[in-house]
Amino acid sequence: MEIPQVPWSLGLVSKRWRDIALSLSWLWSSFGIHTSNWRYNLIGRKLPDESLSAIERVEEQLRRSGQTPLEVTIEGDFSRIPGALDTLRDACGRWETLSVRKTSQYLDHIRGRTPLLRRIYVASGNIGGTEPGPVAFEFSSTAPGLYDRATRRPMDPLMSFGNVDWAHLTRYDGPILWGSYPDLLRQATCLVECSLFSARETPHFPLPAHIFSLPSLRRLRVSSTHCLTILAAPGLQEFVVDGKRSPDEVHVIDFLTQSSCTLLRLSLFNFPATQALFLAVPSLQELTIEFNNGATMISLLENILPVEEDSDEPHFLPSLTALSIGDVARRSLSPAVKAISARFGTRGRYRAMEFFGMFVDISMNHSGTQFPLFPEDTKHLDAMQRDGVKLYFVKGKAKYDRMRMMDPYSMRRYAEYHNAELMTNESSAATSGIWDCA
Repeated sequence: MEIPQVPWSLGLVSKRWRDIALSLSWLWSSFGIHTSNWRYNLIGRKLPDESLSAIERVEEQLRRSGQTPLEVTIEGDFSRIPGALDTLRDACGRWETLSVRKTSQYLDHIRGRTPLLRRIYVASGNIGGTEPGPVAFEFSSTAPGLYDRATRRPMDPLMSFGNVDWAHLTRYDGPILWGSYPDLLRQATCLVECSLFSARETPHFPLPAHIFSLPSLRRLRVSSTHCLTILAAPGLQEFVVDGKRSPDEVHVIDFLTQSSCTLLRLSLFNFPATQALFLAVPSLQELTIEFNNGATMISLLENILPVEEDSDEPHFLPSLTALSIGDVARRSLSPAVKAISARFGTRGRYRAMEFFGMFVDISMNHSGTQFPLFPEDTKHLDAMQRDGVKLYFVKGKAKYDRMRMMDPYSMRRYAEYHNAELMTNESSAATSGIWDCA
């Protein structure tokens, strides 16, 4: 079982730090029960104070937390330490945040006993006979303050949650259950952030003709564009379209048109970036495109870059200030780099342009010297550097000869995980061109 290390470790530093830790009840309010790690935490170190049993440790931490609302993460097979979980369950009236991973059998034991619960997260996996989705949603009837609900587990799209209260919900991250989807849109008028995925692309029955408006919705992510046909979001600012499930461009454009929103950020994953889509979002400031076949998009990407004032060529996104593009299949952005760099004529128009999402092949010789990544494109990258374009890359090591980069954030996480160095063309460590950073 893993218990968060910080409060227990502070007591081992000195008596003063122990006194400080004991005086802060909120420091003891986080519980992480991972039964697959019985006496070790996730990074392999022994837990402090091994003289305490699992039950004694939970009891002591509950005592030190006072009446502070609790944050609880549970993962694994609970038959191994039932006593410790029973002890923690006795305090479920103080639970404010609950995260259940790889199992859902524990939810039945606390249903109806968590009045302070405000956030619940149920991840994929099910050990035992309980279906986690319906149980997680039934918490709303006994937890009136529940506003953040996430269920990252695909469920039968024919299933319905029945009489679930969505009125207080401000964040929803979970499946589209077509039977309850209209109820969600009808009641969740306070929804601010929503992420919808579906095990089935289309509903098994016609959706109502009525358009449901969510005026508070600011961030939306969808994997099935069919769910957009009865939705309008006039206040939408950030929109992510994941094209893994055969998306329909007409659904997306109709949704943006009927929403009449001032969209600021748009992310497309394996979704066609077409002229019609660009024309539907003239207010767009930040655009992220990740695709599998860059050749089909080069001409469209050229059209969103600056053009000469006297040119008759179309220019679809006049407000665009940040552009990120990537190719998840090709191992070179050579065509896109050449096309875009040729059109990048207005210095300083973009505050950030980032190229990411490709397989990065790091070539190393035996002495550890790193060769330029794309020698044939160095002149184009150098030209883009002079125009103020920011490029992200990772300084690799010999054993990491291939790295897949999804976006700048993931690159930072990747570099941190592998103890590698994240660099940009603005880094002082880049001493010879953009890619030559030996």
